[in-house]
Amino acid sequence: MDYKIQLNHIRENCCLTKIPNDANAFLVLSVINNLWQKDKASDSLIILENDVEVSRFIEQVNFFKTINQFDDIKLLTFPAWDCNPLDFISPKPSILSARINCLYKLANRDKNSKFIVAVSVNSMLQKTINQSELNNIGLYLKIGKKISIQQLVNFLMDSGYERQASANNVGDFALRGGIVDIILQEAGDLSGYRIDFFGEEIDSIKLFDPITQITNSEVKTLQILPASELLLNKRTAEIFKNKYRELFGNSTDNQLYNALSQGRQYHGMEHFLPLFYNSNLVNIIEHLKQ
Repeated sequence: MDYKIQLNHIRENCCLTKIPNDANAFLVLSVINNLWQKDKASDSLIILENDVEVSRFIEQVNFFKTINQFDDIKLLTFPAWDCNPLDFISPKPSILSARINCLYKLANRDKNSKFIVAVSVNSMLQKTINQSELNNIGLYLKIGKKISIQQLVNFLMDSGYERQASANNVGDFALRGGIVDIILQEAGDLSGYRIDFFGEEIDSIKLFDPITQITNSEVKTLQILPASELLLNKRTAEIFKNKYRELFGNSTDNQLYNALSQGRQYHGMEHFLPLFYNSNLVNIIEHLKQ
């Protein structure tokens, strides 16, 4: 029987066996595309064994899209942290950036948009911030916009970016006179943006290479999202301070407590994510359209 006919006969539950590894993505996309053509408006969650399998699935999807298959498919990934629970080590900035980008796109979409979200078992089980915390967290910039350098710097500091002498890695920003450099992660690659101010107005926004620091083209608009799910600002620092005291008592001699309660970054602070928000944490499934 032709595979397209078999796909049309799939109901709520099924088990497909003896599928070649290289055909996994094609088959999954075919099933989902078939469901979406029947006006099924929900998102699709693809759960894979580990990050290696997620990367392989993404490569396969990109391949099939290059041969004019599934052009309208929108794929997101939600990677797991690359560190053990309660280690005083923060996940890689690129992982934190990919996670908040995924959450933001799920929360801020057109009502008719549908996504496929590829996750590993670990990333599905790991809880993250509630959707209510994702309202108005981004900053939209365009040429001619009225905003001061200090306002932009304050936003970046409150959104988890770190000021460096030179911006080279995701989550870095640098300030030189009337120019602000910032490194973002987009589609798995690092993108540098150089924002040039004329007084309190954005004069230009240019792309630059994070390695060579050389600008190459100009863009008219830029959307800046927080560096991670942990939005360390005055509000969340106060929530952290109160919750930490409730759980552990007076901790004025604790370096982590002193740093975070004052709104300063600290290695491994992401492991205390539940203490920074009044809303309960949820897993990625709660962010999907069902």
